[in-house]
Amino acid sequence: MAKYYEQPIARSSEGTPYLVDASGKPQIFYHGTKNEYASGEIAEGHGILRRGIYLAHEEGAAALYGKVRQYVIKAKPEEVLDLSDGDVTWGYMKANGILDEADLQDVDLEKYVRNGQIFQYDISTKRGLADDIIGTAKEQGYKVVRLADDLSGMSDNIATVVTSADMLIPAEQEGTTHDNT
Repeated sequence: MAKYYEQPIARSSEGTPYLVDASGKPQIFYHGTKNEYASGEIAEGHGILRRGIYLAHEEGAAALYGKVRQYVIKAKPEEVLDLSDGDVTWGYMKANGILDEADLQDVDLEKYVRNGQIFQYDISTKRGLADDIIGTAKEQGYKVVRLADDLSGMSDNIATVVTSADMLIPAEQEGTTHDNT
């Protein structure tokens, strides 16, 4: 069964809740893009995935997609859906009608999802299952979704997806950027 994000939530000086790292500091998320825009103009649907804005926990993973920008995410715990475990993702997809009868019989699909490789499956089959998950979660009121993302050891293997740009605060605005040198 899907669960709420268990990482602590902190509040900015203005009272805005945001996700924090294990030390209690604002968690920095990285977005890589080939698009040119000011950091406040980020929008969903500009990449190969149409729904959501995809962020990595490590700069190197985001750099695979282009120029990297740093963000913090403002969200309440109940707005964050944690599907970072492949088995939980498979159960969520089954419970919410994202999979049809043929999908449920597809052993390759099940293997990919349970192994945290939904994006690899999507790329090879052009299915858009990650988009379907994000769309369903958004309809259910979630604003942030954590998905397993097997990047072959390049990161913690979790993609954090926000359903709207208004969930993102440029890290420099919060005074929490990490040095890129």
